[in-house]
Amino acid sequence: MSYDDIAPYILEDGYQLREWKLKDLMESPDVTNVISGLEGTKYSDVLTDAMAKYNENASIAVFEKSFRCLLVKKCKIFIYEKTIRIGPIIGYVSQKETEIKNLKIIARAKREAGFPNSKIMEMLI
Repeated sequence: MSYDDIAPYILEDGYQLREWKLKDLMESPDVTNVISGLEGTKYSDVLTDAMAKYNENASIAVFEKSFRCLLVKKCKIFIYEKTIRIGPIIGYVSQKETEIKNLKIIARAKREAGFPNSKIMEMLI
């Protein structure tokens, strides 16, 4: 996939990732190079921590979950530190969304007979 294919879906004037950086990342040959290309951004620590799990199962779902956990953590900060503004509303909506996603995970896993509870716990955010 080329940068031109995804360009319509990218928010312009990103704070951490400028257009030139996204183009560089799109040209990276593998996931490891993408992660190293993000060093120095606020995403670096989250992705580096998830890299070990990615190496175990080669699934990008590990990174998706790590990003989702980061977003949840940031929204919790909005609830408690930005109390006079719209922060509590954003935090509440984010937590409700996370709760619904977790309920979906549980419902889908329970639908399958013999799905281990330990695996469900790994999937929850």
